[in-house]
Amino acid sequence: MSKGPQKSQGGSIRRSQLLTTYGAGSMVDLPKYSVLIGGLEFWRFSGERERIHEPRLERSLKQRLQMEELSLYLPPTPKGNSYQNGKGVETFPFPEWFVAQLSDNEVETTRNGRPGYRSRPLVHARNLRHGKYIGEDGKKKAVVPVRFVQACPNGHLSDLNWHYLAHSEKRNDCNVRGELWLDEGGSGGELKEVHVRCAHCKASYSLGKARVSQHKGGLGYCRGHRPWLGSFSQEACINPKTEKAYENRLLIRSASNAYFSDTIRVISIPEAKEDLKKAIARVYESNLKYVKSFDRLVEERERDNVKHALDGFSSEDVWSELLKVQEGQEEEVISLKQAEFETLLSSPDSVGEDIPDGNFHARRHKPIEAPAWFSEVVDALILVHRLREVVVQVGFTRFSPPIQGFESGDSNVIPNYKALGDEVNWLPAIENLGEGFLLTFSKEKMQEWCGRPGVKAREEQLRDGFLLWRSGQGEALTQEFPGMPYILLHSLSHLLITSVSLSCGYSASSIRERIFAGEYGYGIMLYTGTAGNDGTLGGLVEIGKDLPLHLYKALEGATLCSNDPVCSDHRPNDPLTHSSLQGASCHGCLLIAESSCERFNTYLDRSLVVDTVGAQGAAFFQGILR
Repeated sequence: MSKGPQKSQGGSIRRSQLLTTYGAGSMVDLPKYSVLIGGLEFWRFSGERERIHEPRLERSLKQRLQMEELSLYLPPTPKGNSYQNGKGVETFPFPEWFVAQLSDNEVETTRNGRPGYRSRPLVHARNLRHGKYIGEDGKKKAVVPVRFVQACPNGHLSDLNWHYLAHSEKRNDCNVRGELWLDEGGSGGELKEVHVRCAHCKASYSLGKARVSQHKGGLGYCRGHRPWLGSFSQEACINPKTEKAYENRLLIRSASNAYFSDTIRVISIPEAKEDLKKAIARVYESNLKYVKSFDRLVEERERDNVKHALDGFSSEDVWSELLKVQEGQEEEVISLKQAEFETLLSSPDSVGEDIPDGNFHARRHKPIEAPAWFSEVVDALILVHRLREVVVQVGFTRFSPPIQGFESGDSNVIPNYKALGDEVNWLPAIENLGEGFLLTFSKEKMQEWCGRPGVKAREEQLRDGFLLWRSGQGEALTQEFPGMPYILLHSLSHLLITSVSLSCGYSASSIRERIFAGEYGYGIMLYTGTAGNDGTLGGLVEIGKDLPLHLYKALEGATLCSNDPVCSDHRPNDPLTHSSLQGASCHGCLLIAESSCERFNTYLDRSLVVDTVGAQGAAFFQGILR
């Protein structure tokens, strides 16, 4: 039997893309056919793996994924033609069904085709000869991968059972697995105009029915196929609502909902007392393990090796940390964002010409002649001259984006999260260098604002919209309402990104946000980060020095949207709405590139920032624009 394509041809993808757009389990179009990016078991490294060290993130991931050992590594990169020698990322041909490319004359003259439709043969890879389809005239025809596959909300993926679909409505005695044809009509590409047809018995099926019908004439129940982990990889598929398998859904390979990468981003910060811990560890076994009093510690510090190891640390600090080590006390577990916020907030004031050094350099800044309204609500402005961002992929989803906790993925609230491999003790990660600024807000002003009657009324609407959305996500979802401070800061962050991008030298899509909204404090961090030093040009830091002006411009632009009054009159608790996680927000005012937003453009409401034509009384910045 002749064979179709069995191996993917070599190609190259940037490391950052292997964590986002083209991660494990995603579909990639190559010049001749489509492939699936293999799971982590199929990522082959040439030489020693490049480790990324980020202790805070590793501890958080171990807790979230319930793993004892976990390391972060840069994705492999093929060198020269090393992918031909089994190095790099292995891929699997998918789908295995192809559509023959016929000339216009051949399309019009196909036997038994539908009048007005383009009819082309639908053929499996095993029936191809050297990657070509042999037509009725004996000539070789080029083929392209069929654009329709099936998947389930659990992330499983497989080819459509085309022979079954063609005969699903016209049950007959056709036992011949004859040639199939794909008939496509119209010019809009509507699914109801796409039919799969059996050339032997003339039975056909419209793909439009597969989309709307999940029972009669549907695509059947998922069998848990995971082709990115090998051709025969399979697991049980369970719908938590019914405790049965999910029903398959029609999926277009190139659709934007075919793959959502679940990534976590953290800002690398100097860990408190990390140097002290390392110093104690160097002499713990030899000198400090059995030290039971402060006076004994002082005596031990007179020894040459201990004196050298603990030089620069006070005896009080050493004693406090030594007791924790001897008693096996664990560090207080705080969220990733809280650790970043507290470290940034403890930054010293700028003195003279501060020269950025290393991958983390932050200084407090006081704007010259800041207006009174700015000083009343803003607690601190931190300019981050240098920062290092670590991005790690932990899984992926299909059909709907991943849902993380509001504290940077500390809790797993994703009901249909799919792992990148079967049994792996590492995850792919990359590091970016960048710069930015942090703007923190007064706790007293935030609490006073939350207590206003207008804010409480708006909160009721937003909370009802959230509950309406959550009720349609399944019982497995544990997401909680983020609170009004988060929605306020998130909305203001989008306005600021749009405002500062006009002056900072970075495009709006290259600026990212980080929202801090917890008992530890409230703040907005805007930063940029890219591989290498391209994200450290200093544009955001310079903008931060004159932030009151840019904040005022952002507020001024938020008062009126080009889609008002439709935008400002939107009610998230309306059961007929398709945007129950949004208040007054649309593409004309708040929505930005999803690569910049940490919540996929949800939890936004312009009326919480300033008064709008449709809602008044809930604005945090009241009376400023007068």
